[in-house]
Amino acid sequence: MQAPPPTYSSGEDAITRSLDVVKESTPSSLADLENAFDIVWTASVIEERKYSRIALQFPDELLHISVPVYQAIKAKLAPTRQLYVLADTTYGRFGIAEV
Repeated sequence: MQAPPPTYSSGEDAITRSLDVVKESTPSSLADLENAFDIVWTASVIEERKYSRIALQFPDELLHISVPVYQAIKAKLAPTRQLYVLADTTYGRFGIAEV
């Protein structure tokens, strides 16, 4: 399977571009965050399927919320689970990373 073509003409373009972040789209409380990102369901799927290494990928516009989401999920997982946030969006906001 071949990867889609990059959205940017160079790696530098991908790194140096600016993003518009709309603060109103950020959940304002832990309960809102847990509802918006299905934290309980996500953690239960990880535990039920016994995943040991989990990568979370966010579109550029939601990277600012990635740490609170990471923390909320991590708090519900067994300590043996390794959770990571990917920040590779070279292929655009809907590109799926292969790990």
